[in-house]
Amino acid sequence: MNDSHSGPEPPTPSRAAAAADVRGGAVRPVLWVFLVVCVAGDMVAWRTGVGAVAGVSLGLAALACAAGLIVHHYRNRPG
Repeated sequence: MNDSHSGPEPPTPSRAAAAADVRGGAVRPVLWVFLVVCVAGDMVAWRTGVGAVAGVSLGLAALACAAGLIVHHYRNRPG
């Protein structure tokens, strides 16, 4: 019997959505590790005078990691 007062059943997550959740959960820690490595490498490069190109490259990579973390946060926040 169909109950006219009950709404449609909520959709169950598909396998693709579950796989995306697993992949999305690994993105944030990887970005944090790259961010820390790039910032540390940037500090070492500038401190030792290795070269401006190395320092700027690591600094830009750190900015890219920070931007990736911000985008990931806003795309995956609840609500």
